[in-house]
Amino acid sequence: MTSTLTRILDELGIETVIANRVAMPPYLDKKRFRWAFFVDSFLFPFDNTDIRDRNVDEQVYVPLQEKKLRRELRQAGLERLPVSLDEYLRFITRILQMDRANEGIAIKFEIAYFRSLRFGDPPPQQAAAIYQRYSGGGKPTPDQYTAFQNFIARYLFREAGRLHLAVHFHTSVGIGDYFNLRNGSVMNLENVLRDPRYDSVDFVLLHGGFPHDREAIWLTARKSVYLDSSLVELYLYPSEFKNVLKQWLSIYPDKVLFGSDAFPFNEALGAEEGYWLGVRSARQALAGALGELVAEHAFSQEEAMRIARGYLHDNATRLYEELMARSQR
Repeated sequence: MTSTLTRILDELGIETVIANRVAMPPYLDKKRFRWAFFVDSFLFPFDNTDIRDRNVDEQVYVPLQEKKLRRELRQAGLERLPVSLDEYLRFITRILQMDRANEGIAIKFEIAYFRSLRFGDPPPQQAAAIYQRYSGGGKPTPDQYTAFQNFIARYLFREAGRLHLAVHFHTSVGIGDYFNLRNGSVMNLENVLRDPRYDSVDFVLLHGGFPHDREAIWLTARKSVYLDSSLVELYLYPSEFKNVLKQWLSIYPDKVLFGSDAFPFNEALGAEEGYWLGVRSARQALAGALGELVAEHAFSQEEAMRIARGYLHDNATRLYEELMARSQR
């Protein structure tokens, strides 16, 4: 299987893939497939019956988070949740460190599938009281659970910065019948992305915030915020994606990263086809966008080539190689 996947990357001209996985299987070449590991499970330690029963989508998603948290507890040698919030935070840090040691380079949030991307800033005392009351059983109110998740998410941001891990967010339309576009809007993250406490944290906004792509590019004015185009080139034909890239690359060209979002969507569209479509659509749209910008004298041909290399390769390489270099100091 390794040779097949590597051959596909070679044929498409893809040097490195960042793979969202619960764990990295041994058949993937670690030099070509880098690991972004999910962290949403840490936000769901209590009785999740009310969340799970909201709709049929959550009946699928929530048990997966619960299963993953049980797996992580076993990884840490625990049979049940720690007795205090401080111990729970130490458990989270231990798992992050283990995954970092296993060559993880980013943490991945899919929390937009469950709730708003706007994270409040509750005090530790409030989070500790909620944990103390419900870690042994019982259902927190929606407001209590949200406050607790806000605290844990912000702890994860800080730990990611300390461990030199990028923070990836799903920031686009989601699959399923009940994805909430208002809650999933990338603009809900603005209070976090513009918070000076997270200046050392590198945030990558996956899927370009689509359909809020016009607003999303302005979030990358912050030094540590990047926009990833994965999935957008699958949602849009190249003639339309060209206009998205034209805006992005004329504003903050060094902050935009190519991504394919290759995923086995169904029997007809597997990961291999996803790679092909993403690469083909993005390259066609990129050529159109930069061709127009050169014709409009926004860039010279030399500048356009530098921007093209940046979007397709150099911007991501610079970001992740710097993170890896920092982790080794």
